[in-house]
Amino acid sequence: NYIQSLADINIVSGVNEHQFAPERHVTRAQLAIIICRAIEFQEALNNHEMIYDFLKKDYIETINDSAEWSKEVIKLVNEERQKANLPLLQEDPQLSQIAVIKAQDFINSHYFEHESILYGQPWDLAALFDYEFMTLGENIAKNYHSPKEVVAAWMESAGHRENILRPQYTNIGVAFKKSNDGNFYWVQMFSSK
Repeated sequence: NYIQSLADINIVSGVNEHQFAPERHVTRAQLAIIICRAIEFQEALNNHEMIYDFLKKDYIETINDSAEWSKEVIKLVNEERQKANLPLLQEDPQLSQIAVIKAQDFINSHYFEHESILYGQPWDLAALFDYEFMTLGENIAKNYHSPKEVVAAWMESAGHRENILRPQYTNIGVAFKKSNDGNFYWVQMFSSK
């Protein structure tokens, strides 16, 4: 029902934790709060800071822990592509959002590999969140403490380097998440559309 859906995303709340009062009138102040919350919610969706997770049946936050570091990774990757006379990759906010979901999944599910226990392979994850692509690739890394370190490590690894320098890729999304226990997680996703 609509009331439950609005309560689930914290746009409306009841008179207590388990009860609404539908027979009561909504005041102007309450309506203003509801409208503000709805606008904030829509802005979070538009800014790729929140998305509906069909597996969890809930909205999840998708905020990158360091947008600056992610942008620096993209810059460094494009420098490597430029050295190889390849077209530069375009930053893709939706692909970055999917990378954030994967990085957060590492933390929540206590694993570190390409196949997620919950979401499956990277292309399954992208498809679940309605990301359209022709080809998709993923690089992951753990406990590198700067964009320069992580890109250097990827460039020294044949498989990761191949993803970075794959000519077909046109888009890139990057996520950085730091867990409460101090681990640094990096996810880099590539696609062509």
